[in-house]
Amino acid sequence: MIITIDGPAGSGKSSLSRRLAEQLGFSFLDTGAMYRAVTYLVVKNNLPILDNPLLQNLLKNLSITFDDKEVFVNGENVTGMIRRPEIDKKVSSVSELGSVRDKLVELQRAIAEKGDYICEGRDMGSVVFPHAQRKFYLDASPEERARRRANQLFNRRMIEKIDGDILNKIRNEIEERDSKDSTRKNSPLTIPADSIKIDTDGKTIEQVLNEMMKSINI
Repeated sequence: MIITIDGPAGSGKSSLSRRLAEQLGFSFLDTGAMYRAVTYLVVKNNLPILDNPLLQNLLKNLSITFDDKEVFVNGENVTGMIRRPEIDKKVSSVSELGSVRDKLVELQRAIAEKGDYICEGRDMGSVVFPHAQRKFYLDASPEERARRRANQLFNRRMIEKIDGDILNKIRNEIEERDSKDSTRKNSPLTIPADSIKIDTDGKTIEQVLNEMMKSINI
């Protein structure tokens, strides 16, 4: 069985996907981490963000694996690196490249064929797994998402404090990424017509998880 969870950055997808996978005994496919891993390789190798032979060669032998909450790309543990601000700024541009999406969709489908999966991302229910048995779309206001992102960065010691200037900066970055994700040519962020939409503003993980569980009949 495949359950998809889509939505914009900061809507709570990753945390809820992990919890839902644990509750159902499913595996969790963090597709966002896969796109971040490719972005990390692009940055590491100083490649232009273009669909060119250099990128295609990098993708040819690409390997992305997961071990619990850790992410490995070509055998390198990149769990911490892929969450850094410089990756945040470039991941949307890298994600819209056709060769990147083609390769990762291929990998995602191959992984999910092996069992029951919770698949989280931005085009899971619309493009990658259009015939998934259950589809969810999680959303939250830009303000709420900025607050969550700021707390993540603070807890990871990537920022020293949280104030109005930091929150405004993060909100602007989130809104810019929303615009890119929603208007890109390849697999834009959309709400699948047959998905269940949940607004996570002001709700705990447990509250949203309960809403999701009520609509899943296994």
